[in-house]
Amino acid sequence: MPKYVLIHGFMSNETNAWYPWFKKTIEARGDDVTVFSMPNASRPKVNEWIDFMKKNINWIDIEDTIFVGHSLGTITILNYLSDVGIKPYGVALVSGFYEPVTKYQFVKPFTEWPLNWELLKSIDNKLVLTTKTDSIVNWQASKSLADQWEAEFICLEDGGHFMEKEGCFELPILLESLDKFK
Repeated sequence: MPKYVLIHGFMSNETNAWYPWFKKTIEARGDDVTVFSMPNASRPKVNEWIDFMKKNINWIDIEDTIFVGHSLGTITILNYLSDVGIKPYGVALVSGFYEPVTKYQFVKPFTEWPLNWELLKSIDNKLVLTTKTDSIVNWQASKSLADQWEAEFICLEDGGHFMEKEGCFELPILLESLDKFK
C-alpha cells in the first residue's frame, strides 16, 4: 500500500485548489497521504523547502512513497530526491518544470539545484501532467521535463494551471494516472 506526499506550489497551502479533494480521496481508499504546507510559500527559498522536507518525510518509507507535486512543488520534489539520493515508488508532477520560468525570477534558485538525472530516470513510475492553457508553466516546459526525465506525458487541451481561481477543485485524471503505477 503506497503512501502519498503532496507538495504544493508558490502562494499556496494544503487547503487550496484540488489538494483537499486529493487528500480526502486517497484517505477514503485506505492509503496514507500527507499534504504539507511548505514554509514561506509567498517567498519560497529552495534550501528552506528542501530542509523542511528532510525534517518531515520519513526516509525509511520513501521507497513505498508516491510524491505528487504541483508547480513549484514539482522542481522541489526533484531537488529533494536528488539531494537524499533515494528512489521513491513513483512521482507525479502537475505543471512540472526543471528549467527557469522567466516570468518568475524567484524560481531560478530552484532550477539551479543539481539534479541527479541517473537517480530520477531510474524511478519506475513517472508522470508529468499539464494543459495547453497553463499561463504560468508553459506546456512546452512540462514537455521538456517529461522528455529529459523519460516520463509519461499528459497534456490536456484546457485546465489552466490547475488552480482554485480557475475552478480546479478536483483532478480525477491525476488519480486515474496514479492508479496505473505498477
